[in-house]
Parts: sequence; C-alpha cells; structure tokens
Amino acid sequence: QRWAVVAEEQGRTAASASAPADDTTYLFALGDVAEGAPNLTPVAVQSGEALSAQLFHPLHPAVPALAPVTTAVFTSPVELATVGLTEEAAVTTYGRDRVTCFTRNFAPVDRDRKSVCRERV
Repeated sequence: QRWAVVAEEQGRTAASASAPADDTTYLFALGDVAEGAPNLTPVAVQSGEALSAQLFHPLHPAVPALAPVTTAVFTSPVELATVGLTEEAAVTTYGRDRVTCFTRNFAPVDRDRKSVCRERV
C-alpha cells in the first residue's frame, strides 16, 4: 500500500493512508516537519524520545508535552524569551478575573548597569 506524504505550509508534512496491509510498515514524522508541533529543537528531541519509548517500551509509552514550551530569540543588545501562554491566551482560557500580570524593570548582570530590561509575568 502507498502512503501519501504532502508538504504543507511552511514545509511541514502530512501523511495519510488507511492502515498498511503489512503491520511492520510505518511512517513517522518528527520534529520540524511534524504537523501541529512547534518548530523548536527541544520539541523535536522530546518527540524523538517519545517515539523511541513507544517503539522499545510499548507498555510505558511517553507522550511529548507540547505546552508550555520555552522559546528564546537571541538578538543584540537584548534577548527575548517566552514560556507558557500569552496574556491574551490566558485571559481567553481562564477569564480576566483569574489572570494577574506583573511587570518590572531590572538590570541584567551580564550588561552594564545603565541597561534596563523589562520582565512581564
């Protein structure tokens, strides 16, 4: 039986077919090409580990956690990092009355004291 592998938007893949006639034939898409997963190295590594657990320890399968995923952007002079929901997504999910955000300015230890960074949690 043939599998259809289609390149989707942004190079991700989608595979479709009815169950193969031979149960030993499999097709796996992991990491940056997998549909519905963040395009990040830690997610690809975790997906590979989950597949390995499923193949070699089927009684104790691992399911990759796709959220929250820490993301970092390395720029100069200041880096950007995020984890978890955005404020907007948190309000949509939990309601305005259950979401509190805090903002503070701080001086990073690896830069001169004149630099100011902003943190929002």
